[in-house]
Amino acid sequence: MRRAYLLIAIPAALVGVGYVIVLRYLGVQIRGGPFLGSAAAAVAAILTVRHYQKSKSRRNRN
Repeated sequence: MRRAYLLIAIPAALVGVGYVIVLRYLGVQIRGGPFLGSAAAAVAAILTVRHYQKSKSRRNRN
């Protein structure tokens, strides 16, 4: 399961860094809020999926 997170997190981080580099090269001012907001949403989604999977596995055991 941890390998799957890395397969998604590493390319996503590289794309984010690429956006920052390209936007700075073009002279666009970058604010941290949208990046932090999307990071928080991604973490919330991961935690929600993990919680759902744990509760689903508990139901299947009974």
